[in-house]
Amino acid sequence: MLGIEPWSLDPAVANEFAAGGPTGRLMPDLEVVVADLLDTPMIGRARVAAAMELARREPRLLVRMLAWMEANRGEVESLVQRRLGADTPAYRLELIGVLVMVLTRSAFSRWEGAGGDGVAGEHLSAVVDDLRALLAET
Repeated sequence: MLGIEPWSLDPAVANEFAAGGPTGRLMPDLEVVVADLLDTPMIGRARVAAAMELARREPRLLVRMLAWMEANRGEVESLVQRRLGADTPAYRLELIGVLVMVLTRSAFSRWEGAGGDGVAGEHLSAVVDDLRALLAET
């Protein structure tokens, strides 16, 4: 009813990430994963607005949307665990899973704010730059 599409991470991208690539550094490799997620056709601005309005009006739909987000985060955490190992603390997996969700959502929000032209992935590097700047603040 909300029109939310399932995520579809390219198996080759997922396998390369899990194997420690493409760069061997976690953050740049997460950017590759997020870029692949953003390359998957996302729903347009009108459908996002309609889905959000429906979720605001009907709490049961909001719960469905949150469950969808959690399922996607769980998939990301499983992928990260494949890379980092079974002994990776749950809090670290959760942090990375939430980070991927934030990067994805923020890139999509920037794309929307720019009028929805082009693809959302074009905004990912600016989002990562903003995140790095925030973390560098003392």
